[in-house]
Amino acid sequence: MIDARTRLLLEDMLVYARHAEDYIAGLTPEIFAQTYVMIHAATRAVEVVGEAASQIPADIRQMMPTIPWRQAIDMRNKVIHGYRSLQPNTLYQTIRDDFPPLIAEIERILNSGA
Repeated sequence: MIDARTRLLLEDMLVYARHAEDYIAGLTPEIFAQTYVMIHAATRAVEVVGEAASQIPADIRQMMPTIPWRQAIDMRNKVIHGYRSLQPNTLYQTIRDDFPPLIAEIERILNSGA
């Protein structure tokens, strides 16, 4: 059973991952790289996904091994601490390639009644 705080954090991850997908929807990587408002919005969404992931206790994360916790947290750290070297294409690819399965898995967990 997922406690209330963990459920809220998973819901935050889900909402912000969906927002990130919305921000890149219909944009090519090249157009995204030139659209600073979308870059900033997507960056913030990725930050929140990783921050929420980092706030879920390690023992609970171990109970959900199908979520790529380390990658979400590492991407958050890259966005926060390596902001000068973060390439828009990396951000775009992360959202395009990694967020759909992340969203699906969080939805599965939340809907399972755990």
